[in-house]
Amino acid sequence: MPQNEHEILGGKAIIFTNDFDIWQFRSWIREEKKHVRKSLKTKDKHQAIALAEELFIQLSARVQNGEKLFGERIELAIQPYLNEKHSQIGLGDETTIVQGRYNTIATHLRHFCDYIGRDTKINDLDSSMLINYARDSEQTNYTQFRKSEGAADTTIANEMSTVGACFNYLHERGHTPIRKVQFPKKNKVMDDVDRDEIRRQTFTREEYKQFTTALTQSYVALKKNNLKETDDEWFDRQLARHYFQFAVNSGMRSGELSVVMQLEQLAA
Repeated sequence: MPQNEHEILGGKAIIFTNDFDIWQFRSWIREEKKHVRKSLKTKDKHQAIALAEELFIQLSARVQNGEKLFGERIELAIQPYLNEKHSQIGLGDETTIVQGRYNTIATHLRHFCDYIGRDTKINDLDSSMLINYARDSEQTNYTQFRKSEGAADTTIANEMSTVGACFNYLHERGHTPIRKVQFPKKNKVMDDVDRDEIRRQTFTREEYKQFTTALTQSYVALKKNNLKETDDEWFDRQLARHYFQFAVNSGMRSGELSVVMQLEQLAA
């Protein structure tokens, strides 16, 4: 039970002691119609008054900046961002997204809520939550959590990007003090290589055969394309064939190929 209650700052806040003679702080937040209660962690009254006055000033500044002091459960707290994204479906301007993209965003945030815990309050989080977070009394991070569920590196990176965009949106509207979410740093070792992405970006043996066959036969076939060896289009097709054939065999990117071509021209 509260004991030794004393008003401070003209009644704007109250300090009192608990059963262990530790001074506590209490102040009514009119904007949210709730009391803020916090331990001052001292038995010294003079120190408690100083700490309480400083705390009240900090709380007042946060309220004036439009920040919510009483966070909602994370599942509810992210809803304004999801509502905003849903409103962008099919708008027809630069903010337009398709239904599939919205579904992906919603899925990303659902995995994030699973990681954080759906009953966790948004104001109990900090910017390092993806790097270091206690789940079931064990320290983990978002990458480890999602990899344990079988998610690929690319998927994890996309999910964290969505979380970052969500918190940036919520911060701008005063729902969280977290301005920028920190991401785990990647170690440049083979274990961190996304093999699924490499597989998607690399031709299979059959795909390579189909691609090179089309280049060397149908793409430059004179009869099929109604061309003659003297036609400029046939010459351009041959140049393109050699370019893409060299690219697929060397693995070079377009920028690297451009440098090679420039060097060849200089050598000529």
